Amino acid sequence: LHEEALALARRAGDRAGVAGCLANLGFAALDRGAPEDAAARLGEGLAMLRALGDERNAAAVLGGLGVAAFLAGDVPRAVAVQEE
Repeated sequence: LHEEALALARRAGDRAGVAGCLANLGFAALDRGAPEDAAARLGEGLAMLRALGDERNAAAVLGGLGVAAFLAGDVPRAVAVQEE
């Protein structure tokens, strides 16, 4: 459903909706043990959230990016993201 929602948000030009869908897809990827997919989705969502000035949700996504880096075995990246 998140993929469908993402497609609809993109079609509608709803940048906040796209960012939210990307974050949800990223967190779902973490849940299913796919940190590389999670990092890609969360990274794209983070860029959009920052462009929108949504620092609260950007902070949550940064946390997810740190977890993704840790699960992928990139501890230095995980620490750097968590310190951001």
